[in-house]
Amino acid sequence: MLAGGRIFPEGGLTMYPSVGADVKVTKNFGLGLHGGYHKSVSGTFEAYTAGFSLKYYGLSGGIKDPYTAEKIKYINTQGIQIGVQNQTYFDVAILDRSYKEHDLELIALKVNYDLNHRFYIAGEASFAYLGGAGGYAHGIFGLGVKSNKFLNNNFSLFAEAAAGVAGGGGVDSGEGVLVRPTAGINYHLNDNFSFTASGGQMWSPNGNVNSTNLNIGFTYGLSILNTKK
Repeated sequence: MLAGGRIFPEGGLTMYPSVGADVKVTKNFGLGLHGGYHKSVSGTFEAYTAGFSLKYYGLSGGIKDPYTAEKIKYINTQGIQIGVQNQTYFDVAILDRSYKEHDLELIALKVNYDLNHRFYIAGEASFAYLGGAGGYAHGIFGLGVKSNKFLNNNFSLFAEAAAGVAGGGGVDSGEGVLVRPTAGINYHLNDNFSFTASGGQMWSPNGNVNSTNLNIGFTYGLSILNTKK
């Protein structure tokens, strides 16, 4: 589907054939490279595309190497957390409106990848659903740090510094680059499930967005299996 970003409103159904290749950089991480052709099925929009993605390789398909049949001797675990948040951004600058600022409501899907017991990498994709900017979306990545659990292991604190790209919905983000530091608190219902609340500031270095934000959601923790021969 296609919407936002001042694309001509002519129906949202699109087709997107593409080809790509994966390059394994380390034992667990790789890069995906792809290109394609994006076209509106019932309209005039068309564009050639190119992009890249970061990939993670975990243990799957048994305890033997799929190419050498060598048996795996050790299995390690790698912690990740998957969360869903409702995000509120206050007084967001919007172009081409008689009323220049809006409060936006976004739904966010967030993934944290633990580097160790203290630091983690955070990635997030968010999409607006209220506030007059329905085509707006952003994707950000950053580094986070978390505290030990306290108060009977029920709470922990965290802080993140993230940056990424944004666009659509007439939001005045300039060239689309945004920066968003946040800090917050987790309430751990059990070892896997927690509620989270955080606040921060989002601004665009090349635009007029400078918005305080509030995030409320939940997170589920799990482990990915890694191998050692």
